[in-house]
Amino acid sequence: MPEQHKGLDHEAMQQMALQQQGHTHLLVIGVDAYAHCPPLSNCVKDAKDFTALMQQQYQVSPERTYELYDAQATRTQVLRQLKNLRHKVQEDDSLIVYFSGHGEIEDGEGYWIPIEGKPGEDEGWIAASSIKRRLNQVESFHTLVIADACFAGSFFMSYKNATRQLLHSRRSRLGISASHSRERALDGQAGDNSPFAKELLRALRHNQQPLPVDQLFTQVRDAVATVTQGRQTPIFKNIDVKGDDQGQFVFVPAITEAQAWAACQKAGTVAAYEAFLAQFSSGRHQSEAKEMLRFLKEENAWQTARQGNSIAAYLRYQDTYPQGRYFAQSVQAIADLEDAQDWAAAQGRNTIAAYLQYQTRHPNGHYRAQAQQAVQRLRREMAAPTPAAKPKEEPKPAQFKADSKPPPAKPPQGEHEEIMYSSSHIPVAEQEGGYTPRYRWILLIGLIFIVGVLVAVQVFNRDDGTQSNNSKETISPSENSSIPDFKMVQIPGGTFTMGCQNEVRDGSCSGYEMPAHQVTLSTFYLSTYEVTQAQWKAVMGNNPSHFEDCPNCPVEQVSWDDVQEFIKKLNTKTGEQYRLPTEAEWEYAARGEESGAQDNYLYSGSNDLDQVGWYGGNSDGKTHPVGQKQPNQLGLYDMSGNVWEWVQDCWHEHYSGAPRDGGAWLEDSNGDCSRRVLRGGSWYINSRNSRVANRNRLYSDARLNDLGFRLARD
Repeated sequence: MPEQHKGLDHEAMQQMALQQQGHTHLLVIGVDAYAHCPPLSNCVKDAKDFTALMQQQYQVSPERTYELYDAQATRTQVLRQLKNLRHKVQEDDSLIVYFSGHGEIEDGEGYWIPIEGKPGEDEGWIAASSIKRRLNQVESFHTLVIADACFAGSFFMSYKNATRQLLHSRRSRLGISASHSRERALDGQAGDNSPFAKELLRALRHNQQPLPVDQLFTQVRDAVATVTQGRQTPIFKNIDVKGDDQGQFVFVPAITEAQAWAACQKAGTVAAYEAFLAQFSSGRHQSEAKEMLRFLKEENAWQTARQGNSIAAYLRYQDTYPQGRYFAQSVQAIADLEDAQDWAAAQGRNTIAAYLQYQTRHPNGHYRAQAQQAVQRLRREMAAPTPAAKPKEEPKPAQFKADSKPPPAKPPQGEHEEIMYSSSHIPVAEQEGGYTPRYRWILLIGLIFIVGVLVAVQVFNRDDGTQSNNSKETISPSENSSIPDFKMVQIPGGTFTMGCQNEVRDGSCSGYEMPAHQVTLSTFYLSTYEVTQAQWKAVMGNNPSHFEDCPNCPVEQVSWDDVQEFIKKLNTKTGEQYRLPTEAEWEYAARGEESGAQDNYLYSGSNDLDQVGWYGGNSDGKTHPVGQKQPNQLGLYDMSGNVWEWVQDCWHEHYSGAPRDGGAWLEDSNGDCSRRVLRGGSWYINSRNSRVANRNRLYSDARLNDLGFRLARD
């Protein structure tokens, strides 16, 4: 069985070294030239040697080193320097305090003796409790006190040596003393280091990898015990200072960039590359490290999105990486999720209209075959006749007296069949039989009379002096009341940010709405309302709407191709140049861009959709007369909800390469002009799809009962 150990191997240590956070601050105090106590020989040398080693090999900068030697090491100066540390040491930093000099113990309390200290006068000494009070105010991550002084063990909270796991990621408050609380620490030969300092410096100098303080202590303790023949026993203990979380400080030697780069590549983590760049921000590998860091961060973000597998998760990825390697895959993932959601909604409604709507919105959807089968099934169910009623026996002639009255006449009997269509049609009842020949003659004569009257009216109108059908002269609305007047709003030109900018402004966006980009438009006109059924009928002579008999409701069940024919006829009759708005014009107007003011409303005119639009949450399953809701800042009604509005642009999966002048974006390498863009949402749609930034698309010949439009002109 392999030998178990608590340490980490070299490569793992290197990785840990790269991940260590914060800086190390060093306060060093060394006193030899005591005025009233016996002078010492090596304390200042020990302190300076320790300082040099920490700066050269363990990444401690001179700017974060604070030194007090001999005359500087007065009681006032030491306590002041300890107090000042609270302003210098940050919560991610580590602090090492090194003291080398005389120590004493009095009534169970340990003391450090400053340069002016006198024997027996403890009021001039530096009490351990005073040191701890000041260390309590230092918000360091690790605090390590090293004391090479007599009775130094009395500084600690107990006589039990500290034992803890290697948890450098937890806070610690630890100390190493050169001797036990009842032992004197040896000073060593003059010009040399003390036995404790010599072994401490030897262990740190020969170390080539991150060294936890408990492992350092073990080496030093054993070596000191050997060279002093057991007369001096270093100890390792917790110090009674707040903030300890059972972690420990690690001495991390400085490594070359080549060593750090090799360890970084082996670790292959975001944390490793971040630590490398923090240490070698201008090194020869910094470009490679930055590129690898970007790669790993995006990889992590994509894996997180895939694990979440929700529209929100993929949108977060797109927000962070609008040009990312997986952007196209995220768009497809969102499309698949929307496909599944729309299919579930269609199944929930279980009507022909719902399944046809699913097919139109997802012509290549995963469930298109099931949708076709569902439509065929429902049609078969509708076409199946209801069971015929059993014929009743012919009643026998009633016998009654000559002076009695005949019984009341009963309605003629016949077989009735009701044929029910989908919600886009009017139920029709057909009655067969039951009418006598006499009644049929009466109906036929009446029908002939009505037809004759209609023909006479047409002849009269043709001959009363009005223009013939062959006239090419245009008629404006003011000259012929049969041509509707389209009230238009002037939209001042300006610049705005089109598309999804952020969730605060645009809500939970999709990849179709990105990237956000600046567009500058010229002044144009847009109709105040969506084109109504009455306006359509006045131009085209018919009303294709499903929700008919509502002249002021928006016309619907009109395709993009139908709208082009409407505009062609309208322009011929009026002499105007009406057109569909471009997608940029539509969004600019919907955002209420007036005098360059930036509109941050989620919907057109408000953050409360109920105030400005008819949608699935308040429409009762139908369209409503235009202009009943609150307009936006420009006086435009129903820009959110009621019916989807066709615009001129071809469909593009995203805004990369979109025009910046507000013109229509037609077919290019990424465009699909067999499908056209729809904006604004409808009575059938949820609030998310009614956002100003939201985009939709359908084939140009699609007709649904929530598709309409409004007019624009220059």
